[in-house]
Amino acid sequence: MAYSPALAHICAAMSAQVYQPYFDENTVSVFADPNQAFFSIAKTQVWLVNEPDRIFIVFRGTSYEDMMTDAKVWRTQTQYGGIHRGFYTYVQNTVDQVEATIKGWIESDGPKPIILTGHSLGAAAAVIQAVILHSRGFEIACVYTFGEPRVGDSDFVEYAEDAFGDVHYRHVNGLDGVPWVPFWHWGYRHCGRRFYFSTNRQRLTQDAPLCLCVLERLPILLKRPWKWVTYKKIDHPVYLYVTGCERNLNHQIIS
Repeated sequence: MAYSPALAHICAAMSAQVYQPYFDENTVSVFADPNQAFFSIAKTQVWLVNEPDRIFIVFRGTSYEDMMTDAKVWRTQTQYGGIHRGFYTYVQNTVDQVEATIKGWIESDGPKPIILTGHSLGAAAAVIQAVILHSRGFEIACVYTFGEPRVGDSDFVEYAEDAFGDVHYRHVNGLDGVPWVPFWHWGYRHCGRRFYFSTNRQRLTQDAPLCLCVLERLPILLKRPWKWVTYKKIDHPVYLYVTGCERNLNHQIIS
């Protein structure tokens, strides 16, 4: 499935919506609608939507900072390669519920595209869930992520690229700090196709060089470096990704 600015905007909006208070961590489901489901298990929260022509799986990105400060930066070795232990555990908490739900919808309605999305920790979870579903015979239409951290090692990246790399669209806004971690020298790598929202009016470009990202944020890096360190206040909030996608609905991507 080719990159769609309209679908990117929908995915960003859904990734923001799942943060809303009515998706309560103590709630099993907030929907009476049989075509929607929400699971919250051991702080993992995922929202599923069954539309007539597609299925959305949306992970909530809560507790990312807590997971990065504990000892779970170690990798778990899986059949897909090495994966960040905390991210993998986050997905495993709801993996059976997600698979059973979408399997039921497909058996009832017939095959349809599966789209995964999320912001921050939710972005990492979306990629891992996509890999697991692919390994179990589900066809992944596309993965749209926002502010995605590195998820696994080179073996995991190779598996993910072979499975759905051409339809994994990874958005990075400005000098968002989250995509820089876990660090490269720890063995973590990125997968998917990178799309960059420039600081200048959030114009969307593909594969922007690192020097551009740094230059655009140079005034802050030189004058107020602590502002970038607290990246959540600068480039990471999900609403900035929603705004960026909205601004680029009618713009041609700069390659």
